[in-house]
Amino acid sequence: MSEEKLTLKDGLKIVILFVCTIGALLGLLISVLSFVVWIISDFSLAYLIGSVFFFFFVVLPCSYAVTKYKPVWDKFGLRRGYVPTPPKEQLKTFIFYVAILFMFFLMYNYFSGFIPSSPESIGVELAKDILRNLVQVNGILMGLGGIVYVQLLRMKFSKTKVVDAVFIVTSMLVASMLSSLSVMASTYNKIEIEWIEIKNYPLNFLILGIVSFLVSLFVIVSSKTEIEGET
Repeated sequence: MSEEKLTLKDGLKIVILFVCTIGALLGLLISVLSFVVWIISDFSLAYLIGSVFFFFFVVLPCSYAVTKYKPVWDKFGLRRGYVPTPPKEQLKTFIFYVAILFMFFLMYNYFSGFIPSSPESIGVELAKDILRNLVQVNGILMGLGGIVYVQLLRMKFSKTKVVDAVFIVTSMLVASMLSSLSVMASTYNKIEIEWIEIKNYPLNFLILGIVSFLVSLFVIVSSKTEIEGET
């Protein structure tokens, strides 16, 4: 198969495609994060509107541009020796990650059921004890996660998936830890503190970190199984 030459116009389209791809990924990330925050913030309408806005006005237009300029990218990939994934494999990958997302929210709802929604407020000393324990738990989980991920790398699991998992899980646990410290600092000169301040961010981000860790293990091990099945 002969290689097709790229024109200056094709180069411009590739730049636009690259920018739109980044825009679609960032827009999707912001949309998903806004949706998650909408769930953990007792369904605040502002976060839902933000999630919907980024999805329809950033993700979809950028995705349309990516689809429109895909032939140019295929031409560029042909020159670079890139072999595109068959549509059937792309569909399997899409279904797999949709199932992962569904499992993620099921597990989040399960673990969040252990968080009491009352009382409306608790004493400052009890709140400080809870927050200190949350900081310690987050630290322990980050250490445990680090040990597990290092072992997965030594066992030749997908390096990309392990790095992605480390980034996501660590981000959630650090967010829980920092929000715990922030709430703890806000208790200065207070007698009571609203329970929702502890529930919304410190506890919910801890749950998101735990669920992300469990789901990441499933994704990483599944990817290893698929590779072994193909070889």
